[in-house]
Amino acid sequence: MAAPRNINIVSITMFLIMVAGVYGSIQYLPYYWKKTKLEELVKSESYGARRKDAYEVTTGIVDRAEREMGIVLDPEEIVVLKDKDRVRVDVIWHFSVEHPLHKTTHHSFKVTAETVFY
Repeated sequence: MAAPRNINIVSITMFLIMVAGVYGSIQYLPYYWKKTKLEELVKSESYGARRKDAYEVTTGIVDRAEREMGIVLDPEEIVVLKDKDRVRVDVIWHFSVEHPLHKTTHHSFKVTAETVFY
């Protein structure tokens, strides 16, 4: 099989798709990784939330997220709902992604953890 002899629209399109995939991975993969780590953190904090009040859980999540992952969370965006047999923790994380040409996009992730105690 011979190699292509010239550049055509298909090869240009495939190249642009590959460039867009690499760019998207570089820009957004770190935030997705931090989101999965934040999910683990919220889940672990929800286990101990049964014996703590909502303020302690909120400050624990905010402090650990900043210390371990460098994520700055707004304490007002954290909701702790306690029932007699379950605890639900909702966290909304807002972040901005800086793109070339001084463009910035704003995004948010919602992380929820519910722990049931038997």
